[in-house]
Amino acid sequence: MKKALKYFLFFLPSIGLAQLDTTYFTSAGIVSNQPDEQAYFELNNGQDRNGLIIQYYPTGEKYGEAIYVKNYPKGAYVKYYINGQVKERGNIRFFNKKVGSFQTYYPNGTLKEHIIIEKSDTDRYQIISANNEDGTSQVLNGEGFYRISTSQGLVISGKVKNREKQGEWRGLENGQLIFEEVYSKGKLKKGISYDEQGNAYPYKKITVETSYRGGFDAWNKYLSKNLNYPQSAIQNDIQGAVYLSFIVDKDGSLEDIKITQGLGYGCDEEAIRLLKMSKNWQPASIRGKYKRSRLQMKINYQLRK
Repeated sequence: MKKALKYFLFFLPSIGLAQLDTTYFTSAGIVSNQPDEQAYFELNNGQDRNGLIIQYYPTGEKYGEAIYVKNYPKGAYVKYYINGQVKERGNIRFFNKKVGSFQTYYPNGTLKEHIIIEKSDTDRYQIISANNEDGTSQVLNGEGFYRISTSQGLVISGKVKNREKQGEWRGLENGQLIFEEVYSKGKLKKGISYDEQGNAYPYKKITVETSYRGGFDAWNKYLSKNLNYPQSAIQNDIQGAVYLSFIVDKDGSLEDIKITQGLGYGCDEEAIRLLKMSKNWQPASIRGKYKRSRLQMKINYQLRK
């Protein structure tokens, strides 16, 4: 007799799935059919990617290239400006986390910064060097004063000693103070950010990712208690994964739940039902401010015989 093994859950990095030979993605790596959201495309169906994958701007120029293992980026990657110059390069391990040596460049080819990310903790990293666009040095061999403008126009500045952030760091946009942070030996001790109205948002971690409240264990317990393996799927020996995509709003509520690859036989509907009835999730935040984010996951259905 076949028995339903009720739950398997895997959260995925921001990689979308589609059925077309040319698949368009947003800058966050999510499949999009909206032209104004599309940052690049791949000449594949967005599935079963292995080895070197090349990506292109919608206008045809090379956008980037990355090593994939079983559909997930793992290993070296490079991104390019539309003029062909390298924009950034580094390494990724599973779940889309950057790790190890990481370099960014200006559009003229000058090295912008070189950092080393340890244990995929992007809030804490070693700053090896930082340069102005003309090549003059700000930070050299882990020593100096860092002042770099991000692609969003935010100017971040602070002291670097022994490759680590030290003392007060600030972020300004058009001369307006956006955040203040205090570091000790590279570790963030406290931070506070401000919105356009001057409201303050204290934080102790720069980035907080979306998650189910209580984490993986709590989610798996929820699935174990509430997931019903559809009888039609059991009778037809249906096993495999249902891939879903959904938005977690600033208040933790879920929106725009979609099946990006389904199994049928009631499995898709059951996965959607579970998400809809789950309690609010922990929203993502950057520097203390909640933000909407899209999460992708897969739920595996497996029969125990």
